Amino acid sequence: MFIYLWRGTYKLLSVSLSSSDFISPEGRSEIKSNAMRVIIFTILASLLFVAGLVLQISSIRQKPLWDRALRESIMCKMNLTDVAECGISDKPDLTEVSGSIIVFFCGGLLVSSWAWTSASLRTWKRYLRRYEIFRSVRLCFVTSDFTCLFIK
Repeated sequence: MFIYLWRGTYKLLSVSLSSSDFISPEGRSEIKSNAMRVIIFTILASLLFVAGLVLQISSIRQKPLWDRALRESIMCKMNLTDVAECGISDKPDLTEVSGSIIVFFCGGLLVSSWAWTSASLRTWKRYLRRYEIFRSVRLCFVTSDFTCLFIK
């Protein structure tokens, strides 16, 4: 996939530079803008791919340890071992799990960025202003007698 993106970017830039006699300056700036979008997308997609790959390899390498620790904990809870205190010694790292979720979410944002235009961003701003999402957030703190205190 990345090879096609790089080749497409190269073609866009070569067309922009070699055909200055029949492409208007606005057209050339649009071509350069799209080429920059493709370059930035490719770099960010490559980073996300490498990050996801590293997280998956780490998870695959640790899985046998987690399985063994879980099996020992279950055996201990069933009173099949002579261990005084039961617990899981090796657990999945929370940073790995949250890292995988963040990589997945960022990948979705990156892919959806191709659909963003100035008109769509203006539409979202109008929608958010109309419903006053950012101005009228009310927080509720539950007290010990289960009443709600609203904070403006």
